[in-house]
Amino acid sequence: MTHLSYAGFDIPEELINLTGAGADVFIANAEGQLREVRNKVGYEPDHNIVEIGCGVGRFAIPLADHVGNYLGVDIIQPSIDWATNNITRQRPNFRFVHYDVKDDLHNPSGTMTTKDIRLPVADGTVDRVILWSVFTHLFRPEIEHYLREFRRILKPDGKVWASCFVITPEVLEAAQRTNLTQWDLRFENPPDKDGCYINNLAVPRGAVGYSPAALIAMAESNGLMLAREFYKGQWSGHYSVPESGQDGMVLVPRPAQRLSIWRRFWPR
Repeated sequence: MTHLSYAGFDIPEELINLTGAGADVFIANAEGQLREVRNKVGYEPDHNIVEIGCGVGRFAIPLADHVGNYLGVDIIQPSIDWATNNITRQRPNFRFVHYDVKDDLHNPSGTMTTKDIRLPVADGTVDRVILWSVFTHLFRPEIEHYLREFRRILKPDGKVWASCFVITPEVLEAAQRTNLTQWDLRFENPPDKDGCYINNLAVPRGAVGYSPAALIAMAESNGLMLAREFYKGQWSGHYSVPESGQDGMVLVPRPAQRLSIWRRFWPR
């Protein structure tokens, strides 16, 4: 088994490959994610951070020098085992939890569903929730379950950073024309009635995108709202000045009776 040395850890490359990118870009991606989170939602030394889809700790490892408390969640048992045995051993306040969720793409032998998950975090105690390329593999009921959990655990001034695929007609045209990624992200199948786009019907969870209106509606019906307009991703080739690799959204708790101003720009 080959390993990558990074920040004092020898990380098995077979686990790195489960993150969706290889060892050749692991360090660059790790440090890039740290910069993006700092720039987009920020973090402080006393913050409590929850990451969904933490994998082998690509984001947790560089974050460990900056915050004191972290919970990473994933459905891939070997990744969680490695992170617990290595990262938690050095940083006891960095915890990792496995949920055996059935997922045809990542964990086909799982015994539970996403909707069975209740994050082991007290209500109103989390400053930031981070998701890198998680909503890009989930369907609406699963996303909405997570959003309800985030609303439960977030502090009043807490924030969610979630990367995603935001599909508009212009983005769709550019993605099909340029096809910039190795994953053939062209989303040629028509959306369902709720604005969900599946890239490849033979592998539905391979890549899932949503219309802006669908994402806003999911957030607002579950107690959250957009803090600003969607971040523009590089993946589609549509934006001349992209702000991230995938698209992204920052969500905050929605006060009663208040709706995001951004919904007016994205009618159903």
